[in-house]
Formats: sequence, C-alpha cells, structure tokens
Amino acid sequence: MKYARMGLAAMVITGAGSHAVAHVGDVGVAVSGGFLVTGKVVDLGFGDEVEIGERVFGGEMNFAPGVGDEPGFFVKGGTLPGGSLLGFNIRAALRRWNPGVASGNQIAAETMTLESPSGLDVVTTPGTDSLVAGWSFVLPGSGDFDDHPIFYVNDRTQDAIYILQLELFTSAAGIGTSDPIWLVLNDGLSEDEHDRAIEWTEENLAPAPGSAALLMAAALLGRRRR
Repeated sequence: MKYARMGLAAMVITGAGSHAVAHVGDVGVAVSGGFLVTGKVVDLGFGDEVEIGERVFGGEMNFAPGVGDEPGFFVKGGTLPGGSLLGFNIRAALRRWNPGVASGNQIAAETMTLESPSGLDVVTTPGTDSLVAGWSFVLPGSGDFDDHPIFYVNDRTQDAIYILQLELFTSAAGIGTSDPIWLVLNDGLSEDEHDRAIEWTEENLAPAPGSAALLMAAALLGRRRR
C-alpha cells in the first residue's frame, strides 16, 4: 500500500497545475479578527476570492475506490506571509454517514489517512475522539496558494460517505487556530446521498455563526433567574 500511495502522490504533483485554475470547491482560508477562518472559494472572473462563513465542505474520492484529493486548501495571495505554514489537526474520530437513519454520528470502523502530495507527511484519524497533530503546507512567497492532501480510506469494505473534522493553524505570528471544519467525503455513493450528508453536517455539527454566543447568553440568563 505504501508504494501505491507514493505513486498517487507523484501523480498529484505532476497534475498540480490543474488545481491552480480550479479552486472552486476547495476550502478557502482567510484571516478575520486575528483567527483563521474558512469559506467558499468564488470565481469572480478576474480572480478567486474567499467568501467567509462556510465550515462544511464536500469532496469526491474519485482517484480510485477509497482514494481522492478533494477538497484542497486555497489561500488568496497576501493573506499569509510567504514561507509561513498552513497546517491542520484532526479533532475527532472519523464518522461514517448512515443513510438508513440519515445520521453521521457513527464512528467509522475504518480510519482515514491524509498524506501530503510529496508523500513525506502522513497522519491517520484516531479510533476514538481525540486531537491528533497533523502536518503543514509551506506557503509560496507570492501569489495564490492551492494544494491538496491525498485522502485514503484504510480497511475499506464498501462504498460510503465519511465525515472528517479538522482545525487549521498557521505559523504566522498573531493568528489563532480556526474553528472546527468538516469535510464530507463521498466514496462511491450517489450525489443525492452526498448532498443529504452535507446538509445534515451543516445542521447538526457546524453551528451557525453566533449560535454558540447565543447559547452561552441563554445559559447565563438562566443562572441569573435562579
């Protein structure tokens, strides 16, 4: 399996130029309020921009069964200093979408490995909910950044949809780690089912902006009434 992974990594490097003009669908990364934030990448016709606010992203595992490189990560030129690192940590065990009950709470029997395009950096999801240190990309000195991890399902037995929770960090001074983000990766199921899983993740795992603050305020109000 190691040699197959190295071959796929080489294929991604060889085809890296195609990603440079295909940012839409990637995880857009920006900075707001001193923290990394994420959003949709939108094509304005004269360049791509990050429309912040999105924290759930879909991807297709279409290199081979259980293997893909979508979504990638896009950073608009000038957002972070050249030479700085953009990295990720895995925040929880891998989840598998259960179409029968329309839920993504189930911890997958499988794990997922994320490999850098060079094949030199590898990390695998934990079997239970715990924080696992990931690895980092090095940002270019100028221009936009766009690169893609390679995702592998380990011990794959069937088509499925997986939900992967990450957080993003940077070595750039004074910029904090992002809120959690979720990648909903389709490994062979229908697009309709993929859309259902994405919608469920948005509604159940990724709170709307400000909802956490509202919940905290409600809790404080309840305490005062006591």
